[in-house]
Amino acid sequence: MAELAYATDSKSVAERHVGSSPTNPTRGLVMKYYLKLAVKIAKKGREDRNYKLGCVAIRKDGVIVAAHNAMAKRMPFYSAHAERRVIRKAGYGATLFVARILSNGDWAMAKPCPTCQVVLKARRVKRVIYTIGPGEYGVWEPC
Repeated sequence: MAELAYATDSKSVAERHVGSSPTNPTRGLVMKYYLKLAVKIAKKGREDRNYKLGCVAIRKDGVIVAAHNAMAKRMPFYSAHAERRVIRKAGYGATLFVARILSNGDWAMAKPCPTCQVVLKARRVKRVIYTIGPGEYGVWEPC
């Protein structure tokens, strides 16, 4: 099976992706699937940047919602962030997967900004899984 590097805010460990649980979207191959889905959503984003950002959320009822960064025309710039856009659809207690891809297709750091983190905490998000670099992801647990 493939390996991905896994990092939390405090330490780094390697997690081998063997087995998965459809009831727990943050384990094994299921988590890798949702990160790849967030990458696909990111690719639909704006063309005028050297990176794109996408976010997939799994609501408490199991429904999957997604969003990518948008153009901030008549709203504050942070309202156009993918995390902010998806949390409006996801509601309280969701799990988020955030991916940033560079123009060459590599993963890059996608940890939510401080403004988005405040909103995610207020919405009691269980866990945020975000890309760090090629083949690497991190986990942030706001609650």
